[in-house]
Amino acid sequence: MIPFLLVLISYLSCQGQALNWYYFGHNSAQLAGLDVHKFHKKMLLLCALSVGAAVSMAGSIAFVGLLVPHLLRNFFGFDNRFILPASALLGACLLLWVELLSNWLLGISLPVSMITATLGGPIFLYSIARMGRAVR
Repeated sequence: MIPFLLVLISYLSCQGQALNWYYFGHNSAQLAGLDVHKFHKKMLLLCALSVGAAVSMAGSIAFVGLLVPHLLRNFFGFDNRFILPASALLGACLLLWVELLSNWLLGISLPVSMITATLGGPIFLYSIARMGRAVR
């Protein structure tokens, strides 16, 4: 599964510029020369395959997938050429840190999804509230 996942993530990371165009809407992406309908279907399929492969390997760790990209966007902007690889790296570091901290502090191995949900929920709500204040 790892080679399959690495190929998918590498390809998705290379699509950062096209994702930036797509972020500004269908018309902007078309003006930049992107076939929007084909790109949309391709990204939907590739994202579903990569998420399915990751969940089959690691289990459902939902808050990492929600929390890490939002935190990165709050601090570093919306450039997907940076956000995609940085999200993968920071997400892996966050999970490793949570696992090591739970083993070290508690002396037992708790499910990582339980810890990330407990920590990630309030941080995610804070991040959304902060974004709401910035929009006003």
